[in-house]
Amino acid sequence: MSFLLRLCCGLVVALSLVHVANAWTPVGFLENPRKSSSQSGVGVISGWVCDTLYVEIEINGVSQIVPYGTERRDTSDICGGPIHNGFGLLINWNNLGDGEHTIVAFADGVEFSRTTITVTTLGGETFPRGIEGEFVLEEFPDPDTSVVIRWEESLQNFVITEYVPAQN
Repeated sequence: MSFLLRLCCGLVVALSLVHVANAWTPVGFLENPRKSSSQSGVGVISGWVCDTLYVEIEINGVSQIVPYGTERRDTSDICGGPIHNGFGLLINWNNLGDGEHTIVAFADGVEFSRTTITVTTLGGETFPRGIEGEFVLEEFPDPDTSVVIRWEESLQNFVITEYVPAQN
Protein backbone atom coordinates (compact mmCIF):
# COMPACT_ATOMS: atom_id res chain seq x y z
CA MET A 1 0.00 0.00 0.00
CA SER A 2 1.42 3.38 -0.92
CA PHE A 3 2.35 5.95 1.70
CA LEU A 4 -0.38 8.37 0.57
CA LEU A 5 -3.05 5.68 0.69
CA ARG A 6 -1.99 4.64 4.21
CA LEU A 7 -1.93 8.29 5.28
CA CYS A 8 -5.38 8.87 3.83
CA CYS A 9 -6.81 5.74 5.53
CA GLY A 10 -5.19 6.78 8.81
CA LEU A 11 -6.82 10.21 8.61
CA VAL A 12 -10.23 8.68 7.91
CA VAL A 13 -9.89 6.39 10.96
CA ALA A 14 -8.72 9.30 13.15
CA LEU A 15 -11.60 11.52 12.03
CA SER A 16 -14.04 8.67 12.68
CA LEU A 17 -12.73 8.29 16.21
CA VAL A 18 -13.10 12.02 16.81
CA HIS A 19 -16.69 11.84 15.56
CA VAL A 20 -17.48 8.90 17.88
CA ALA A 21 -15.81 10.66 20.82
CA ASN A 22 -17.89 13.78 20.21
CA ALA A 23 -21.08 11.67 20.35
CA TRP A 24 -20.32 10.89 24.01
CA THR A 25 -22.46 12.84 26.46
CA PRO A 26 -20.71 13.50 29.77
CA VAL A 27 -22.55 13.02 33.05
CA GLY A 28 -21.67 15.77 35.50
CA PHE A 29 -22.74 18.87 37.34
CA LEU A 30 -21.28 22.34 37.87
CA GLU A 31 -22.31 22.86 41.52
CA ASN A 32 -20.58 26.17 42.23
CA PRO A 33 -21.42 28.82 41.32
CA ARG A 34 -25.17 28.31 41.11
CA LYS A 35 -27.12 29.62 38.14
CA SER A 36 -27.94 33.34 38.30
CA SER A 37 -26.00 33.71 41.56
CA SER A 38 -24.13 36.77 42.77
CA GLN A 39 -20.39 36.41 43.34
CA SER A 40 -17.64 38.54 44.87
CA GLY A 41 -14.28 38.05 46.49
CA VAL A 42 -12.38 34.76 46.38
CA GLY A 43 -14.39 31.63 45.65
CA VAL A 44 -14.32 28.30 43.86
CA ILE A 45 -15.76 26.87 40.68
CA SER A 46 -16.47 23.23 41.47
CA GLY A 47 -18.51 20.17 40.65
CA TRP A 48 -18.13 16.62 39.42
CA VAL A 49 -18.13 14.64 36.19
CA CYS A 50 -18.02 10.88 35.57
CA ASP A 51 -15.40 9.06 33.51
CA THR A 52 -13.38 11.79 31.83
CA LEU A 53 -9.73 12.45 31.15
CA TYR A 54 -9.83 16.18 31.82
CA VAL A 55 -12.13 19.03 32.80
CA GLU A 56 -11.97 22.46 31.26
CA ILE A 57 -13.65 25.63 32.51
CA GLU A 58 -14.38 28.49 30.14
CA ILE A 59 -15.12 31.95 31.51
CA ASN A 60 -16.25 34.59 29.05
CA GLY A 61 -14.75 32.58 26.17
CA VAL A 62 -11.34 31.97 27.81
CA SER A 63 -10.73 28.38 28.88
CA GLN A 64 -8.30 26.47 31.06
CA ILE A 65 -7.81 22.89 32.21
CA VAL A 66 -8.69 22.53 35.91
CA PRO A 67 -7.66 20.04 38.61
CA TYR A 68 -9.81 16.91 38.34
CA GLY A 69 -10.02 13.68 40.33
CA THR A 70 -10.79 14.66 43.91
CA GLU A 71 -12.78 12.20 45.98
CA ARG A 72 -16.56 12.55 45.74
CA ARG A 73 -18.23 9.58 47.45
CA ASP A 74 -21.64 11.11 46.73
CA THR A 75 -21.16 10.44 42.98
CA SER A 76 -20.52 6.70 43.32
CA ASP A 77 -24.05 5.58 42.39
CA ILE A 78 -24.40 8.05 39.52
CA CYS A 79 -20.95 7.29 38.09
CA GLY A 80 -21.17 3.53 38.57
CA GLY A 81 -18.58 3.13 41.29
CA PRO A 82 -15.60 5.44 40.75
CA ILE A 83 -15.42 8.20 43.36
CA HIS A 84 -12.56 10.41 42.09
CA ASN A 85 -14.84 12.63 40.01
CA GLY A 86 -14.51 16.07 41.60
CA PHE A 87 -12.98 19.20 40.10
CA GLY A 88 -12.27 22.65 41.45
CA LEU A 89 -10.76 25.97 40.46
CA LEU A 90 -9.93 28.74 42.93
CA ILE A 91 -10.92 32.13 41.51
CA ASN A 92 -10.91 35.77 42.53
CA TRP A 93 -14.29 36.80 41.11
CA ASN A 94 -13.20 40.44 41.32
CA ASN A 95 -10.72 39.81 38.48
CA LEU A 96 -13.68 39.34 36.13
CA GLY A 97 -15.03 42.81 36.90
CA ASP A 98 -18.54 43.98 37.69
CA GLY A 99 -21.39 42.54 35.65
CA GLU A 100 -22.66 39.33 34.11
CA HIS A 101 -20.27 36.49 33.19
CA THR A 102 -20.78 33.07 31.59
CA ILE A 103 -19.07 29.92 32.87
CA VAL A 104 -19.04 26.73 30.78
CA ALA A 105 -17.77 23.32 31.94
CA PHE A 106 -16.37 20.74 29.50
CA ALA A 107 -15.39 17.08 29.95
CA ASP A 108 -12.90 15.92 27.31
CA GLY A 109 -13.92 18.90 25.20
CA VAL A 110 -17.69 18.25 25.41
CA GLU A 111 -19.87 20.79 27.23
CA PHE A 112 -21.81 19.39 30.19
CA SER A 113 -22.86 22.49 32.13
CA ARG A 114 -23.24 26.25 31.73
CA THR A 115 -24.22 29.07 34.04
CA THR A 116 -24.35 32.84 34.10
CA ILE A 117 -23.40 34.76 37.24
CA THR A 118 -23.22 38.40 38.30
CA VAL A 119 -20.05 39.77 39.90
CA THR A 120 -20.04 42.81 42.18
CA THR A 121 -16.74 44.26 43.37
CA LEU A 122 -15.94 46.89 45.96
CA GLY A 123 -15.58 49.86 43.66
CA GLY A 124 -14.02 47.85 40.84
CA GLU A 125 -10.95 46.83 42.83
CA THR A 126 -9.63 43.30 42.31
CA PHE A 127 -8.07 42.89 45.78
CA PRO A 128 -8.85 45.71 48.21
CA ARG A 129 -6.45 45.88 51.17
CA GLY A 130 -6.68 47.47 54.59
CA ILE A 131 -10.45 47.20 54.89
CA GLU A 132 -11.83 46.24 58.28
CA GLY A 133 -15.32 45.85 59.62
CA GLU A 134 -17.46 43.75 61.92
CA PHE A 135 -21.25 43.86 61.87
CA VAL A 136 -24.20 42.22 63.62
CA LEU A 137 -26.94 40.82 61.42
CA GLU A 138 -30.01 40.94 63.67
CA GLU A 139 -32.63 38.20 63.35
CA PHE A 140 -30.50 36.11 61.01
CA PRO A 141 -30.79 33.29 60.12
CA ASP A 142 -34.14 33.38 61.94
CA PRO A 143 -36.01 35.82 64.22
CA ASP A 144 -34.57 34.23 67.39
CA THR A 145 -30.88 34.52 66.49
CA SER A 146 -28.27 36.89 65.14
CA VAL A 147 -24.79 36.48 63.69
CA VAL A 148 -21.68 38.60 63.76
CA ILE A 149 -19.78 38.92 60.48
CA ARG A 150 -16.27 40.28 59.86
CA TRP A 151 -14.45 41.27 56.68
CA GLU A 152 -11.74 38.70 55.84
CA GLU A 153 -9.16 40.20 53.50
CA SER A 154 -7.72 36.87 52.31
CA LEU A 155 -11.18 35.80 51.10
CA GLN A 156 -12.20 39.28 49.97
CA ASN A 157 -15.50 38.59 51.67
CA PHE A 158 -17.31 38.40 55.00
CA VAL A 159 -17.15 35.43 57.37
CA ILE A 160 -19.37 34.52 60.31
CA THR A 161 -17.45 34.97 63.56
CA GLU A 162 -20.22 34.42 66.09
CA TYR A 163 -23.68 32.86 66.33
CA VAL A 164 -25.82 34.64 68.93
CA PRO A 165 -28.98 32.88 70.19
CA ALA A 166 -31.78 35.10 71.44
CA GLN A 167 -31.69 35.96 75.15
CA ASN A 168 -34.84 34.77 76.93
